[in-house]
Amino acid sequence: MLNQNADLYLIRSVLKQLHYLVDAMEAVRQHNVIQDNQLADLEHRISFLETNFGHQVCRNEDLQNLVDFHYPPD
Repeated sequence: MLNQNADLYLIRSVLKQLHYLVDAMEAVRQHNVIQDNQLADLEHRISFLETNFGHQVCRNEDLQNLVDFHYPPD
């Protein structure tokens, strides 16, 4: 009987540790989901800024061409 109690105690201890590990893994998984969403948002913002930068460069070139046309460099 004493041996059975020791076995049950050991099983309970192992189950508690497994429960702790499962909870920790779930917390890490949730944290990773949050970071993945943040990364996707940052990638979207970078893409948007790159597109806007490209448009601005084209606009600046068009304006420079217009200035050069009306006021040709010497």
